[in-house]
Amino acid sequence: MAPPRGRAGALWRAAAMLLGFALTYSPGRPPWLLAACSGRLPAAGRRVAVPGSRLTRTAAPWDALFGNREPVELPSTMEKLNEELQSSMMTSVEKALPRIDMELPPGLRIGIETQPGKVAPRREAPTLAERMRGDRELAAGFAMLFAGLKNSKSLCVAFRNPKLANLAKRNWGDMGGVRIISLPNPKQAFGEARSIQDRARRPFLIAVAPSREQLLKLRELDEERGGKFCLILLNAGLRGLAEPDELRDELAAASNPAFHVRFAGPKGQDLVYHRLGLPWVVARRKAAEGGDAGEFEFEEVSRSDNEPSYQEVEAALAR
Repeated sequence: MAPPRGRAGALWRAAAMLLGFALTYSPGRPPWLLAACSGRLPAAGRRVAVPGSRLTRTAAPWDALFGNREPVELPSTMEKLNEELQSSMMTSVEKALPRIDMELPPGLRIGIETQPGKVAPRREAPTLAERMRGDRELAAGFAMLFAGLKNSKSLCVAFRNPKLANLAKRNWGDMGGVRIISLPNPKQAFGEARSIQDRARRPFLIAVAPSREQLLKLRELDEERGGKFCLILLNAGLRGLAEPDELRDELAAASNPAFHVRFAGPKGQDLVYHRLGLPWVVARRKAAEGGDAGEFEFEEVSRSDNEPSYQEVEAALAR
């Protein structure tokens, strides 16, 4: 892969090196990632109610280990967002979270394939190509961290279709053994859950922006394998839904929301933010005090241990 550009790219390179050092030289029992690479995978956690999600879920109770009363530094800059995103990636792997999901605004540029963008809504909706690049950059962040650990062969990244998988291969180049595939097309005869397992053949599976039909197959695969692998859903659209969606609600309930950033509010410029160890925060965008014209910051208007519904977010921002 071509070297990441700019300051954000340097942060991603440094994070990959840090992950490799931290997990390789951790004293005592091998970290979960190293255990997974040697075949000692943990079973999924029992079903427990955990702060941080709307429903009971099968997941590690990581969020419940924190008091969640300290001030939350909201990511108003891409540098800060990248730091928090990298921290969540490393923690989710190191702390044995077998089911996680991460969500970023469509088309957000975190600075891996191109220059980093701003943590702000765009005037125009992102194009399909920009959305695909945003999905690809988020997945590339995980791939870079695994490469930094010298355990790329434990990771499979699955895209929605062969075209997107080929774009990732072309743009990433050598990722040290990361397997890049396309998710099966459920409309075709071979699009069964089992074929995902056969294609992946890795203990860590990242599904990038899967379709609804592919989410169904991933759920079947998860049930079939009984938690004996790590499933990471990126930009799968599980949360912040205006209308109920039984499938996505069920998958969200069975997953740890490791990192979530989305724009909300009447003009789509306010923020909903969550990462491992922190509460869910709803914040209003405002001009930065003492800053230059055009600079802004986010001001918290509400927080909760459990994920707020779409209606609760809108109500908090309307106050």
